[in-house]
Amino acid sequence: FFEERARTASGNRKAKLLYEAGTLRWNDDRNAEATRLFEAMLALKTGSGDEQQAMYALARIDDAEGRRADAIRWYGRAAAAARGATKA
Repeated sequence: FFEERARTASGNRKAKLLYEAGTLRWNDDRNAEATRLFEAMLALKTGSGDEQQAMYALARIDDAEGRRADAIRWYGRAAAAARGATKA
């Protein structure tokens, strides 16, 4: 539903829809799909508040799948975004 609607959306709305679609996939243990959606959302660089949560989700996915270096990178970016130090 969210991914389908994101196809015709733009800007912050598209980012929100991609984030929600990614979250649903992640919660359903469809990590490859979730990763694709979170990365697409982050590529929009809208500065939305969900960017930090998407980075954290990507860190958790990488960590669970044994990609420790990638997980550490995402955790660092998520922490920095939470402090307001960087913009995704």
